[in-house]
Amino acid sequence: VDRSFDWGALTAQGDSYSLFADKKIIDLRLGTSKPGDKGGKALSAYASEPPPDTMLLISSGQLDARTRRTNWYKALEKAGAAVQVWPIEPGRFMAWLTDRLRQRGLSASREAITELAARGEGNLLACAQEIERLGLLVESGTIELAHVLQSTSDNARFETFDLVDATLAGNARRGVRILRGLEREGVAPNVVIGTLAWQLRALSAMAGEISAGGSIDAAIRSQPAWSRRRKGLEATLRRSPPELWGRLIAQLARADAAAKGAYPSDPWVELETIVLDICGISAIPAEAV
Repeated sequence: VDRSFDWGALTAQGDSYSLFADKKIIDLRLGTSKPGDKGGKALSAYASEPPPDTMLLISSGQLDARTRRTNWYKALEKAGAAVQVWPIEPGRFMAWLTDRLRQRGLSASREAITELAARGEGNLLACAQEIERLGLLVESGTIELAHVLQSTSDNARFETFDLVDATLAGNARRGVRILRGLEREGVAPNVVIGTLAWQLRALSAMAGEISAGGSIDAAIRSQPAWSRRRKGLEATLRRSPPELWGRLIAQLARADAAAKGAYPSDPWVELETIVLDICGISAIPAEAV
C-alpha cells in the first residue's frame, strides 16, 4: 500500500476465483502507511462480508491507540483476529536466544550466545534460521563460539530509535554499530537526521529548563513523549554540558546539508561524530563546529 494504491483491487481480489485452488490468501502490507478514508471504507466493507474461501492477512507498522479506535480496525478485529508483536528489547534478547536454543535441544557457551546475539539483533527470523542451521551442523548439541563464527552471517537489523536508546545509555560502541548498520541497510541519512533532530531538540529544551533553575525531574516531565526513556535522559543530562545540544543541532544541520549535496562532507561521518558526542565522547573540538 502506498499513496497510489487502488483500494478497489482489494474488493476485486476478494470477488475473484482461482483457476488452480479452492482457497487463497490476500497479503496486504500497510507498512507505515495509514489506509485513509477510502482505504478505511474498503476494509470495513470487506470485513462486513468476507469471502469464505479467502484469508486476508494485513501487516503494518505499530498502530497507535487512535488508529485502534477507528471503525475499520474494529471491524477487522471483530471479523478476525488482531495480533500485536512487540520487538524484543536488547536486554532480553540473550534470554530469548537461550530459550530458542533449548527448544531446539541445543545449548551454547556464553561466548557463542553473545556473538549470535550481536549477529542477529533485531532480526528474529534470521536468528531462528541460524539456530536451525547450527542444529544440523553441530552433532554434539553444544554450540561453541567457533561454530557461530564459521557458520553464521551478520544479519543484525536496527531501527533509528535503537540509535536514540544507545546514545542515551552512553554506549558509544553500540551507537556506532547501529549507525553503520543503518547505512549498510540503505537507510537514507535524512531519516537518521530526523530522528536525531527530534532527540537533540528535546535534550536542548530540557537542558534549558535545568539551566534556568528547574530540576531534572521537572524537565523530563515537561516532555511526556520521553517518559519511557527517563533513566537514559537523566544520565545524559547529568553528564553533558547544557551548551552541547545547541552545538550538536548546528552540526546536524551541516549533516543535513551534506546529505543534500550542499556541503562537501560525508553525512554518515558527520552523524558518527554526533553520536559519539551524545554518548559523552568528544569526537571533534567544539571550536571546529
